[in-house]
Amino acid sequence: MTVRGRIMSFDDYTRAVSTATKQFNANANATLWYEPESVSDPTSQINGDSIIYEIRVHMRPTDCPKMRSGIEPQKWDETDCRFIQILPPYTCYVHIHYRRYWPSCTRIELSGCSPALIQTTEHNVSKVMFASTWVAESIRMDLTEQQLNESWFKESVEEAIDLYQHRENSSNLFWRDHIYAPSRFKTPLGYYVMYTLRLTETVCVQGRDELLLKTKQLLGCPEKRDSDPFVVCRPLYIFGKKEVDKHYYYYYYCYYH
Repeated sequence: MTVRGRIMSFDDYTRAVSTATKQFNANANATLWYEPESVSDPTSQINGDSIIYEIRVHMRPTDCPKMRSGIEPQKWDETDCRFIQILPPYTCYVHIHYRRYWPSCTRIELSGCSPALIQTTEHNVSKVMFASTWVAESIRMDLTEQQLNESWFKESVEEAIDLYQHRENSSNLFWRDHIYAPSRFKTPLGYYVMYTLRLTETVCVQGRDELLLKTKQLLGCPEKRDSDPFVVCRPLYIFGKKEVDKHYYYYYYCYYH
């Protein structure tokens, strides 16, 4: 699929262009309502857990004056606004920042509009004229006991601990894990599982005490009394577009509490 096709198929594309149009008119000096005539030069890039779309929106004036609020046009006799030629068109850059994973949200930024039209003395085309953000709706469901015992969930816990140990160069230590609030979320983009993982150091070390963990004799690996503050991780287990999709991966962030 082309970049233009991906942007046009984006769930919030229409809402993004509509929001940009309203904010453009709210900031414009013109008394007439501007509508988007066309879009061009679509680009997209992945930045971490976000997709950034950029399009050029070409605005043309219509025969409808603006309401006093500036965010909607006045209409006569219930007719739609029509493009007119008495004023020149203007072009703006619309940036759509879409965070793909829970909690997914969309941020719209408008920039690069003509300084002659926008109420600002700033002539830098990168100046953001407005920004608008909304959060995608999601349905939250608690994980069942059966799901907590499934291999994918146990693997996500193990991988979160291994990743943290690797980053902190503490791979010789064993950690006791405590799981809180495991939840499954259904959103328009797919299914996600997120939970809180509290990690505390134990007195056991690798190369000496593996048998205690393998035999589940956790009492033999008590938590350190003088250990650093416990660590909180927020693993996110991501499924694909469909629940049966086997393409998934993990995303973590950890911090000291």
